[in-house]
Amino acid sequence: DADVLADQAVAILDAMTLPPTCLPPPPDGARAALRSWIAELLGEPNVAQWVAVRGSEVVGMQLFDGSDRHLAELVAPEQAIYLLGAYSMPAARGQGVGGALLSRSLEWARDAGHTWCVLDYLPANPAGAHFWERHHFQPLVYRLCRQLDERVLQAR
Repeated sequence: DADVLADQAVAILDAMTLPPTCLPPPPDGARAALRSWIAELLGEPNVAQWVAVRGSEVVGMQLFDGSDRHLAELVAPEQAIYLLGAYSMPAARGQGVGGALLSRSLEWARDAGHTWCVLDYLPANPAGAHFWERHHFQPLVYRLCRQLDERVLQAR
């Protein structure tokens, strides 16, 4: 499971480097670091992983964390669960994979006593933003981010 989720996590990071998001590429060693972190997470009782498989190929995943480590106390509703990661392979998009995973995982979350699901998504990723908003997620917080030119760090 850790290998599957690490592959999906790196795919998410790779996808975010493409326009219009254009984030910096993941550094060398990202997969190994993510695999180690994910393996640790999967050992925790409050973390749940959902994987969509077509034949023998993983076509999507969602990873939920029931702890409060990712939730900002001032903006997170009570009984919230955090959707730490979600990804559908490009070839599976538009076929209901993400929606089916979300429906099943939210059913599980409700049964576990969670009344809210919180996640971070980038408005600069129109396909992702549209998916979440189509599934009735609403922005609670907007965050602005500014990346400084790396030459500033070298100037002294």
